[in-house]
Amino acid sequence: MKPVTIDLDDIEKTAREMFEAADLNSDGMVTIAELQDLTDRARDQAIGERFRSVDTNGNQLIDPAEFSAWQHSLGALAYRDDGSRAYDVTHLPDAVGVPSSSNKKGPLLSIVMVPLSKITLIEANTNYDEGIDFREFLILQRKEFDKADGNSDGRLTDQEIRAWADGRRSQRPDLIAGERPSPPGAQSRDPRAP
Repeated sequence: MKPVTIDLDDIEKTAREMFEAADLNSDGMVTIAELQDLTDRARDQAIGERFRSVDTNGNQLIDPAEFSAWQHSLGALAYRDDGSRAYDVTHLPDAVGVPSSSNKKGPLLSIVMVPLSKITLIEANTNYDEGIDFREFLILQRKEFDKADGNSDGRLTDQEIRAWADGRRSQRPDLIAGERPSPPGAQSRDPRAP
Protein backbone atom coordinates (compact mmCIF):
# COMPACT_ATOMS: atom_id res chain seq x y z
CA MET A 1 0.00 0.00 0.00
CA LYS A 2 1.41 3.36 -1.08
CA PRO A 3 1.83 5.85 1.79
CA VAL A 4 -0.51 8.84 1.73
CA THR A 5 1.16 12.23 1.37
CA ILE A 6 -0.23 15.75 1.37
CA ASP A 7 1.10 18.45 -0.95
CA LEU A 8 0.27 22.12 -1.51
CA ASP A 9 -2.27 21.22 -4.22
CA ASP A 10 -4.18 19.17 -1.61
CA ILE A 11 -4.04 22.09 0.81
CA GLU A 12 -5.23 24.59 -1.81
CA LYS A 13 -8.07 22.35 -3.07
CA THR A 14 -9.31 21.64 0.45
CA ALA A 15 -8.92 25.27 1.55
CA ARG A 16 -11.02 26.29 -1.46
CA GLU A 17 -13.78 23.83 -0.46
CA MET A 18 -13.74 25.11 3.13
CA PHE A 19 -13.77 28.74 2.01
CA GLU A 20 -16.62 28.26 -0.46
CA ALA A 21 -18.68 26.46 2.19
CA ALA A 22 -18.34 29.48 4.49
CA ASP A 23 -18.77 32.19 1.84
CA LEU A 24 -22.56 32.06 2.02
CA ASN A 25 -23.20 35.01 -0.27
CA SER A 26 -20.43 34.03 -2.74
CA ASP A 27 -18.85 37.48 -2.69
CA GLY A 28 -15.30 36.15 -2.30
CA MET A 29 -15.06 37.10 1.37
CA VAL A 30 -15.91 35.24 4.57
CA THR A 31 -17.15 37.37 7.46
CA ILE A 32 -17.92 36.74 11.10
CA ALA A 33 -21.63 37.12 10.28
CA GLU A 34 -21.41 34.29 7.74
CA LEU A 35 -19.64 32.02 10.22
CA GLN A 36 -22.25 32.83 12.87
CA ASP A 37 -25.01 31.99 10.39
CA LEU A 38 -23.35 28.63 9.67
CA THR A 39 -23.07 27.91 13.40
CA ASP A 40 -26.71 28.82 13.98
CA ARG A 41 -27.83 26.59 11.11
CA ALA A 42 -25.77 23.65 12.41
CA ARG A 43 -27.18 24.05 15.91
CA ASP A 44 -30.74 24.30 14.60
CA GLN A 45 -30.20 21.17 12.54
CA ALA A 46 -28.78 19.26 15.53
CA ILE A 47 -31.66 20.37 17.75
CA GLY A 48 -34.19 19.34 15.09
CA GLU A 49 -32.56 15.93 14.66
CA ARG A 50 -32.50 15.40 18.41
CA PHE A 51 -36.17 16.40 18.70
CA ARG A 52 -37.15 14.03 15.89
CA SER A 53 -35.25 11.18 17.55
CA VAL A 54 -37.24 11.71 20.76
CA ASP A 55 -40.60 12.33 18.99
CA THR A 56 -40.89 8.71 17.87
CA ASN A 57 -44.49 8.99 16.64
CA GLY A 58 -43.70 12.10 14.57
CA ASN A 59 -46.58 14.23 15.86
CA GLN A 60 -44.33 17.23 16.65
CA LEU A 61 -44.99 16.78 20.36
CA ILE A 62 -43.00 14.90 22.98
CA ASP A 63 -45.38 13.05 25.23
CA PRO A 64 -44.45 11.54 28.63
CA ALA A 65 -43.90 8.05 27.19
CA GLU A 66 -41.50 9.38 24.52
CA PHE A 67 -39.68 11.48 27.10
CA SER A 68 -39.39 8.51 29.44
CA ALA A 69 -38.08 6.26 26.65
CA TRP A 70 -35.51 8.92 25.73
CA GLN A 71 -34.41 9.28 29.35
CA HIS A 72 -34.04 5.51 29.67
CA SER A 73 -31.89 5.46 26.53
CA LEU A 74 -29.46 7.85 28.26
CA GLY A 75 -28.69 5.32 30.98
CA ALA A 76 -26.94 6.76 34.03
CA LEU A 77 -26.71 10.21 32.42
CA ALA A 78 -30.47 10.61 32.85
CA TYR A 79 -29.93 10.77 36.64
CA ARG A 80 -27.55 13.71 36.49
CA ASP A 81 -29.04 17.04 37.34
CA ASP A 82 -25.79 18.85 38.12
CA GLY A 83 -25.54 20.81 34.87
CA SER A 84 -23.58 18.18 32.99
CA ARG A 85 -24.68 17.49 29.46
CA ALA A 86 -26.38 14.24 28.53
CA TYR A 87 -25.36 15.02 24.96
CA ASP A 88 -21.87 16.08 24.06
CA VAL A 89 -22.29 19.47 22.42
CA THR A 90 -18.62 19.87 21.55
CA HIS A 91 -19.29 18.33 18.15
CA LEU A 92 -21.46 21.25 17.12
CA PRO A 93 -19.39 23.20 14.65
CA ASP A 94 -18.27 26.73 15.31
CA ALA A 95 -15.87 26.48 12.40
CA VAL A 96 -15.65 25.06 8.91
CA GLY A 97 -13.25 22.15 8.90
CA VAL A 98 -11.98 19.77 6.26
CA PRO A 99 -14.95 18.47 4.28
CA SER A 100 -15.77 14.79 4.51
CA SER A 101 -15.35 14.58 0.73
CA SER A 102 -11.58 14.82 1.14
CA ASN A 103 -11.24 11.02 0.64
CA LYS A 104 -8.42 9.07 2.26
CA LYS A 105 -6.35 12.23 2.83
CA GLY A 106 -9.12 13.79 4.93
CA PRO A 107 -7.90 12.62 8.34
CA LEU A 108 -4.39 13.95 7.68
CA LEU A 109 -5.70 17.20 6.22
CA SER A 110 -7.86 17.63 9.33
CA ILE A 111 -4.76 17.51 11.48
CA VAL A 112 -2.63 19.99 9.55
CA MET A 113 -5.22 22.48 8.27
CA VAL A 114 -6.56 25.39 10.28
CA PRO A 115 -10.37 25.33 10.57
CA LEU A 116 -12.12 28.42 9.26
CA SER A 117 -13.33 30.03 12.47
CA LYS A 118 -13.81 33.48 13.94
CA ILE A 119 -10.28 33.30 15.36
CA THR A 120 -8.96 32.35 11.92
CA LEU A 121 -10.67 35.43 10.47
CA ILE A 122 -8.77 37.60 12.92
CA GLU A 123 -5.44 35.83 12.38
CA ALA A 124 -5.65 35.78 8.58
CA ASN A 125 -7.12 39.24 7.99
CA THR A 126 -3.97 41.02 6.83
CA ASN A 127 -5.73 44.09 5.39
CA TYR A 128 -8.06 44.55 8.39
CA ASP A 129 -11.29 44.72 6.44
CA GLU A 130 -14.60 43.06 7.38
CA GLY A 131 -13.50 39.52 6.54
CA ILE A 132 -10.93 37.42 4.72
CA ASP A 133 -10.60 36.55 1.07
CA PHE A 134 -9.35 33.22 -0.22
CA ARG A 135 -5.77 34.48 -0.66
CA GLU A 136 -5.56 35.43 3.03
CA PHE A 137 -6.98 32.06 4.09
CA LEU A 138 -4.59 30.17 1.82
CA ILE A 139 -1.56 32.08 3.15
CA LEU A 140 -2.46 30.93 6.67
CA GLN A 141 -2.86 27.32 5.48
CA ARG A 142 0.50 27.42 3.68
CA LYS A 143 2.21 28.68 6.83
CA GLU A 144 0.88 25.67 8.71
CA PHE A 145 1.96 23.38 5.88
CA ASP A 146 5.49 24.82 5.98
CA LYS A 147 5.71 24.31 9.74
CA ALA A 148 4.72 20.66 9.35
CA ASP A 149 7.03 20.02 6.36
CA GLY A 150 10.03 18.94 8.45
CA ASN A 151 12.30 18.17 5.50
CA SER A 152 11.03 21.06 3.31
CA ASP A 153 10.35 18.80 0.33
CA GLY A 154 6.88 20.21 -0.39
CA ARG A 155 5.11 17.02 0.73
CA LEU A 156 3.83 15.97 4.11
CA THR A 157 4.06 12.36 5.13
CA ASP A 158 1.95 10.79 7.84
CA GLN A 159 5.03 10.80 10.09
CA GLU A 160 5.69 14.53 9.55
CA ILE A 161 2.08 15.42 10.23
CA ARG A 162 1.88 13.32 13.38
CA ALA A 163 5.20 14.70 14.69
CA TRP A 164 3.99 18.23 14.02
CA ALA A 165 0.64 17.51 15.68
CA ASP A 166 2.39 16.06 18.74
CA GLY A 167 4.30 19.34 19.05
CA ARG A 168 1.04 21.31 18.82
CA ARG A 169 -0.62 18.99 21.32
CA SER A 170 2.17 19.57 23.83
CA GLN A 171 1.72 23.33 23.44
CA ARG A 172 -2.09 23.39 23.54
CA PRO A 173 -3.81 20.01 23.78
CA ASP A 174 -7.30 21.50 23.82
CA LEU A 175 -7.00 22.82 20.26
CA ILE A 176 -6.29 19.51 18.58
CA ALA A 177 -9.31 18.18 16.65
CA GLY A 178 -11.68 16.10 18.73
CA GLU A 179 -10.50 17.33 22.12
CA ARG A 180 -12.45 19.52 24.50
CA PRO A 181 -11.79 23.26 24.70
CA SER A 182 -10.28 24.86 27.79
CA PRO A 183 -12.68 25.86 30.53
CA PRO A 184 -13.83 29.49 30.51
CA GLY A 185 -11.24 31.82 31.97
CA ALA A 186 -8.32 29.52 31.19
CA GLN A 187 -5.31 31.24 29.68
CA SER A 188 -5.00 30.68 25.95
CA ARG A 189 -1.96 30.42 23.72
CA ASP A 190 -1.79 30.42 19.97
CA PRO A 191 -1.48 26.72 18.97
CA ARG A 192 0.67 27.73 16.02
CA ALA A 193 3.19 29.67 18.11
CA PRO A 194 6.74 28.26 18.10
